Amino acid sequence: MINKFRIRYLFAPLSGREKWLNQMAASGYRLKGVSKLHRYSFEPCSPNEYEYRVEFAADRSADELRKYRAFLSELGITAYPVSGSLGKYSYGNIRLRWFGGARISLATSPGNINSEFLILEKKKDGKPFQLHSDLNSLMEYMRKCRGACLSLAIFFAFFTIMNLSKGLWTEALLCALAFVIPLIFTTVWSWKIHLVQRDHKIHE
Repeated sequence: MINKFRIRYLFAPLSGREKWLNQMAASGYRLKGVSKLHRYSFEPCSPNEYEYRVEFAADRSADELRKYRAFLSELGITAYPVSGSLGKYSYGNIRLRWFGGARISLATSPGNINSEFLILEKKKDGKPFQLHSDLNSLMEYMRKCRGACLSLAIFFAFFTIMNLSKGLWTEALLCALAFVIPLIFTTVWSWKIHLVQRDHKIHE
């Protein structure tokens, strides 16, 4: 059993984390668990015995998340919940979440707080490990990810303006810097959506 801390994947929660986990699997290590403080536990396995995908799941309610994980389990896929922050230790907490679309959902602790992402593990069987098999579900998922990034950008932009209006220059600068990261990811997701739409039209 080995343990590794990976805080840096807070800034690349999907592609960066997925690439690293598959590299670990290729080296002969299988994921066994993830702590709230992003300590990843691995156990030895045969090289390339398992493969991983990482999915955004912060928009799912606690009940939806439970049912989704049960559904994945029936397909032979193990789902590890991962926090989108440094972890929140609380009980009886409720948050409103908005992801740039029409839907506003509740996040609760216990429930779906600290489960903003899911690491999905499947034993390799020669079949493609695809989370979205049709175009509509893929587009919906990508727009959901873009909406989450956009909502964060709007959040930090709001506090940048608020701090500027109060003359809090240091706080405004920090919020402005924090605003840039989700804005970049919003742009990246928009470009990915454009590419999928373009390819679909080409092959239609």
